[in-house]
Amino acid sequence: MEKQETKIIPVSHELLSSHSCPATVVMCMDFRFVKATQEFVQKNLATPNFDLLIAPGCIKGLLQEGTLKNYLLENIALSIKLHLTHELVLVCHSTCGAYGIPDRAQEHEQQEKDLAEAAKILTESFPSLSIHACIANGDAEKEEIVYENI
Repeated sequence: MEKQETKIIPVSHELLSSHSCPATVVMCMDFRFVKATQEFVQKNLATPNFDLLIAPGCIKGLLQEGTLKNYLLENIALSIKLHLTHELVLVCHSTCGAYGIPDRAQEHEQQEKDLAEAAKILTESFPSLSIHACIANGDAEKEEIVYENI
C-alpha cells in the first residue's frame, strides 16, 4: 500500500487548549443527518463546540436495558465529568431504520414519546443537565432537513 500524504487541518489554539464544552449531542449514526445536526446545534442553540455521541437508533436504545443504554449513560456522565457539559441535545430523525416504522406520522408519534421518556430518564440520572429534544425531518423533494423542537 502506498503511503498517504499527511493532511493538516488548521484549528484554533483556543479550541485545542479548552477542556470544556457546554453540550453533548446524542443522535443516531445515520450519515444523512450528522452534518446537518451539527450545523443545527451550532447555529440554533448557539453552541459552537459540543461532544457528539452517535449510535444506531440512539434514543430508542436509551429506553431499552442493555449495552447501548449503558454506553450512552456512561458517556454522558463522562462528558459531564471531563468537559463540564451542562446541556444535552437529543435528536431523533425521520425514516430511521432502527425504528422500522414505514408510516412517517406513526414514526414521528413514537419518536415524540421516546424523546419524552428519554428526557425523563436523563433528568433523573443527571438532574443538573438542561435537556433539549428534537426530531430531524428529512425531505428529499425539498432537499432540506427541518428540526422540530419537542
